[in-house]
Amino acid sequence: MFGNLDNIHFLIGTAIHPPDPQVGVKSGHVIELDFKNRQINSDFFTGHTVLSEFYAGREHIPKVGKLPAHSNAFTVTNVNWFRDGVEFKASGHTETLLTLKILPGIDYEMTFKMKPDGTGMVKGAHDGYPAYEIKGIMGKDTKRFTKIYSYMHGAEELWRLSPPLDVNFMKGIRL
Repeated sequence: MFGNLDNIHFLIGTAIHPPDPQVGVKSGHVIELDFKNRQINSDFFTGHTVLSEFYAGREHIPKVGKLPAHSNAFTVTNVNWFRDGVEFKASGHTETLLTLKILPGIDYEMTFKMKPDGTGMVKGAHDGYPAYEIKGIMGKDTKRFTKIYSYMHGAEELWRLSPPLDVNFMKGIRL
C-alpha cells in the first residue's frame, strides 16, 4: 500500500463503532504525495456488510454471509502543484447493494494543501455517519502515524448518511 516511504502518506478511514450493528472498518483511502516527481498516487480498500446483522439488528442470529462494497469511487482531483507545495481534492463514496435500495452510501470531500516539510491544512465535509479519521505520516517511520482529524458517530444515526454532507471541518497539519 505504501510506495516510496520518503513521501507523505494520508489515510482517510471510515468505520462503525459499538454499540451499532455492522461494527468494523467500512473504507480506507490511501493517498501518497511524491513531491520529488510531482505525483499523487491513490488507492482504497473497503469493508463489508454482514447480511444477518443487517436484518436482525442486535438480535443474535448466525451470520449468513458477507456482502462486499458494490459501488466505490475514491478519487484525487483538482491537483495543483506550486513551487512550495501542492493542493488537491480527495473524495470518497462507497455503498453495498443493500444500501443502494435502503440508504445512501458513505461520502466525503476534502481539500488538502501541503508543503514538502509535512505542514499544511485540510478542510472538508462528510456525512454525519459513520466515524471518520484522517492520519498522516512523513518519512520512513511507518509506526508514527499522526492523527489529524477524528469524528465519532452517534448511536444508530444511519439517517445522517442522507445528503447533504452535514459535518464540516478544518484542521492544520504538522507531520
